[in-house]
Order: sequence, then structure tokens, then C-alpha cells
Amino acid sequence: MSTPKLTIKYFDIAGRAEAARLLLAMGNVPFTDEFLEGEAFAALKPLCPFGQVPVLQIGEDGKLLAQSGAINLYCAKLAKLYPEDPVDAAFCDMVVCQASDCFEPLLATMGIKDPEAKLQTRADLVKPTGQVGARINSLSAYLTSLKSDFFGGATPDFADVIVYQNFSFIQSGFLDGVPLTVLADFPVIKAHHARMAAYPSIAEYYKRTNNPKRLGLTTVA
Repeated sequence: MSTPKLTIKYFDIAGRAEAARLLLAMGNVPFTDEFLEGEAFAALKPLCPFGQVPVLQIGEDGKLLAQSGAINLYCAKLAKLYPEDPVDAAFCDMVVCQASDCFEPLLATMGIKDPEAKLQTRADLVKPTGQVGARINSLSAYLTSLKSDFFGGATPDFADVIVYQNFSFIQSGFLDGVPLTVLADFPVIKAHHARMAAYPSIAEYYKRTNNPKRLGLTTVA
């Protein structure tokens, strides 16, 4: 069965659409980016299943898939980066969930109104002894136990892309209080991030990306 025409509708930033872009690029699955601005976003929003982006338009009939988690999983399957064996798939999902758990406490700090308290909370979270740091250490220990370069084994899979993208964001400087060098305290994940950044299909993808807002959220070493 042929792959339907795919269009990712989002802003010209990495954000919640970059993992899907990477997955499709790694699987050589053709897709189009439709970058939204002002009036285009306002016109699209009422058509989105939950009134938010990103959405993935599947086929010519305009069917829109929402929620980045669902989009990412669909793209991973199209790219053949998601395990077919149910047990392998479950362990892949396990890593994806842990990578999300590493990010969620930082997301929760958005609601802290006092600027100094927000910065201090974030700095404490990403210390090796902090809540996020402890979760990163657990992820590091699991990758070490696999005795492979990637969570997917000899080559990256869906889980590797999500881990890479999540930590690209965490160390990007977007969140004040989280240092650009945050991964220095987590050498296993830092090395994984470097391997992913150097992986041929990812490196080639970013050669074609000239928007610094997207590069800044994905390629900081």
C-alpha cells in the first residue's frame, strides 16, 4: 500500500513537531511542512480535532491527525522505526514514557509566577540529585544495560528519536535556569545525543534546515 500524502501543519520551530519530521526523514518518507503564521493558524484552528497544533494531514481529503504522541507513533510506523514484535514494542514505549517523564517536571514550572523561584526550581530539578536528574540517571542505566549504542540496538528506533528530541529541547536554552551544559552531568545520555546528531539521516536533515529557531532546539551539543 502506498504512503498517503503527508503534510505537517505547525510553526517554523522545532517544538512538538520536530520528532515527527525526524522520524519521516529517517525513514525516507516524503512529507511537506506547512508553516503557520497569523491568519493561517487562525483559519486552521477550528478545523483541528482539539483546536491545537501540530496536526498531520493524511491524504488529499484533509483528514487531520492531532496530538503529537499519536502523530509520532504513526510516523514511526511509516518509517519502519517502530518494532513489529509486541514485546519489543512495549520496551520501546517504556523508553518513550521515561523520556516524557524526564520532561514533565520542567513543563510544570511554567506555572511558577515568581521568576527567581522558577529559575531555582528548574536548576534543582536537573541536578543529578533532582527529580529530573534522577529520571535521566535511570534512563542512562537502562541504556548502559543494553550494551548497545542505541535503545533500538545497533541502529536508532522510535525511542531513540524521542529521547534525542526531548533532550535537545531541555538543553536548548529555551527554559531559563536550565544550563546549556545540563547533559554534562549525564555522560551516557550526552554520548547518545551526540551519536544521534551525527547519525547520517539526521545530520543530512539538518543540513537542509536553515531556520536557527529549529536548529537551536535540536543541535546543541
